[in-house]
Amino acid sequence: MDPVMGTPQVEDAHHNKEEGRMSGIRVCTFTRFAGTAALATVLLILCSPYPARSLTSSQDLCVNTMNKSGSKVAKTQGKENSSCVKDFGSGKLTGTAQDCLTADRKNKISKATGKTVTLESKKCTGSPPAYGYTGSATTNQSAIDQEVALTTDVFGTPIDNALVSSSTDKAMATCQAVVVKAYEKYGSIYFQDFTI
Repeated sequence: MDPVMGTPQVEDAHHNKEEGRMSGIRVCTFTRFAGTAALATVLLILCSPYPARSLTSSQDLCVNTMNKSGSKVAKTQGKENSSCVKDFGSGKLTGTAQDCLTADRKNKISKATGKTVTLESKKCTGSPPAYGYTGSATTNQSAIDQEVALTTDVFGTPIDNALVSSSTDKAMATCQAVVVKAYEKYGSIYFQDFTI
């Protein structure tokens, strides 16, 4: 018996044709290892030389407000990215798709960033939080930059080199628009989960 890992528990895996499982596999688990690892983690946290700093309720409100507002800016930029790709594909876009990403054609991004600045002046008064807070300017720019970077990660820079117009290949143009919309929707859900 290994003193750290504990006693191995051996189980036979049985074949089940209906569920497609493999047969003849013996599964070995170490019961004490998981407990030892969990205990070590807790001890490391409790014995840390750096005491945990808690935020006051007003600082906590500030951090949460900035995160939520930043996620709204990111969602707005994501919709702009999706619109640029869709408009390129349909032939409605004037100029390049790459320039479109940061053009803020309907001023929706500037409205969202303006709300972040306003919320900061209302919710982030007093001493600034020691962590989790960078200010509205950084929050806004980071949200925009990361959303634009996501689109260029998918299509390359400039995105125009990878995009296809519907006059050339309608199915591909539709596919590209659907892909952008799908990953932007996923990103929006991710930000919502992050800010809860």
